[in-house]
Amino acid sequence: MTTMENDLLTRCHDAWLALEPFRRERLRCKRLSYGTDGASANNLVRQLLKSVVGRYRYLRVGSTVDLDADVRAELDLDARTLEEFLISGMAVNRRRLDPHHGRHEFANVSPERIFFTRCSEPDASDATLVGMLHDFSATQLLRQFGDDDPALCRDLMEHYRGRQAAYPAAPCVEAPMSWDTSTLPGHVRVIEAWEAVCVHTLYCHDLLQAELFTVPYTAEAQAAVDAVNARRRADRSPEVLTLLDNDDAWLHTWLSPAGRVLRRETVSRDAFPFALRLYPMTDGETHSLVADVAPQQLHINRLVALLDRVIDQSAKGVLLFPTEQLPDGFTWQDMRRIWANPGGIIPYKRTSRSLSPQQVNSTGWNQGAGEMLKLQLDLFAEVSGLAPSFRGREAAFAGSEAAKVDSQNASIALMDIMGAFHAFVAQRNQMTGKEGVAKSGESWRMHRGASLRSDRNSEF
Repeated sequence: MTTMENDLLTRCHDAWLALEPFRRERLRCKRLSYGTDGASANNLVRQLLKSVVGRYRYLRVGSTVDLDADVRAELDLDARTLEEFLISGMAVNRRRLDPHHGRHEFANVSPERIFFTRCSEPDASDATLVGMLHDFSATQLLRQFGDDDPALCRDLMEHYRGRQAAYPAAPCVEAPMSWDTSTLPGHVRVIEAWEAVCVHTLYCHDLLQAELFTVPYTAEAQAAVDAVNARRRADRSPEVLTLLDNDDAWLHTWLSPAGRVLRRETVSRDAFPFALRLYPMTDGETHSLVADVAPQQLHINRLVALLDRVIDQSAKGVLLFPTEQLPDGFTWQDMRRIWANPGGIIPYKRTSRSLSPQQVNSTGWNQGAGEMLKLQLDLFAEVSGLAPSFRGREAAFAGSEAAKVDSQNASIALMDIMGAFHAFVAQRNQMTGKEGVAKSGESWRMHRGASLRSDRNSEF
């Protein structure tokens, strides 16, 4: 492994380690959202997520619920991405490696697999290094990097020998993400890195053909232009005007965890396959919607557990009865039957004429825990910004107009985070219209050995 390859692998690993606090917080919010962290019988966070995602689907398909339109609009990808955005504060889509029929297909990517250097823009557009951890099967590995060369394929299989992920005891079990080992059984880890670089570009204006085009600058390309201009000067024909400039590009590298370069090429900025959005982007920190309501949910879980424990350990249906007060002719079985009967009458001998028949009425004991639970439920609604009408329940006050205003206020509370997600979707959709990325692997490349050419002029 050369020094350059070792340096790139080290910087990729450092960027991945730098996001470890984010991954821990995301795991906490994810477990809280799906009821695997704390009490799950009263999971309000899950209901919150379903309400927001459901409202998003409803707004996208129109004023009526139409599941067919939902499918046709391909909203499932956006819905799942929005759910991730609400849980972790990061949304990532990547252009598929093998899109079918030239369509621009995107896949939702777990933030656990993403790494990037420090940035100040919410879409990480100013990051100098962005990458992703992949799990490739043997077929995918050879198809992507084998180049139909049997010797190279054997070399790749030998390189990855013993690096396949082991089969777990149970399938579909959450496992911590590892840097160098695949999380899928029988797969191997491949590291994808996109590094921002500066390249020299030769801008050419062919006056004879009235054509503008660009080529990567090389000594061979410059010599070809000089040769063409020399012939045209001899023929007194218009020459090719050139301008040498510096452009931004990406150095796209595929690495193995051991540092072997599986493939490397320099591509244009338009070939970047990731659409990424962080919310909010404040000094490199994200604080998701779930993280905001997590303290209230955890406190609600504690209060519910406390009430359950109090009820479980409280005396229920127990009567203290002095033995000497048992009326004549009554047995303890008779007393138990009468006590359990709501309309029962227990006769007893009074010891004073001031005593008269009285009705016994006892209430439960909770020492204000019920009121505290109600307060926490109200605080949950306040922190989340979602009114009952927004979650598909009755408004807190009667009247259709009041319920409409209540729902509008809840929508305003979520307008910021929904606007950020809309910007993410718009950014991703713009990527589908850029030239040179119609199919995977067809983005225009800027190889150093490329020669100057033109489809309209045989001189190049």
